[in-house]
Amino acid sequence: MYSGDPKRPKNIIFYPQPQMEENTDLMQFVSMIFGIVSFIAKIKWGIWLSLIFFLSSYVNLRNNVEQKNLIMNFSLILMGFFMIYLSPNPRNQQQQQIPQQIPQQKH
Repeated sequence: MYSGDPKRPKNIIFYPQPQMEENTDLMQFVSMIFGIVSFIAKIKWGIWLSLIFFLSSYVNLRNNVEQKNLIMNFSLILMGFFMIYLSPNPRNQQQQQIPQQIPQQKH
């Protein structure tokens, strides 16, 4: 009987990992577009979509990605949230300041 190691190192073939196309750049771009549009137009669902696209691109990140783009995109999302949810709404303030006059009907 053979009592040595049954492995033959010359016959070992390592499985190469497939090179997948990463679409993190596309997700970052879509996140930035939704962030800018929702920041300017104060669209609540747009800023939430921007956050979702940003998080999905952050999860699928590679190590050699520039941190500058991530910081800029995240700061845009934070500013969008502050502008949408914490800024005063001018339409509500005007309605509160000007009392509406109800026309009286004569009988």
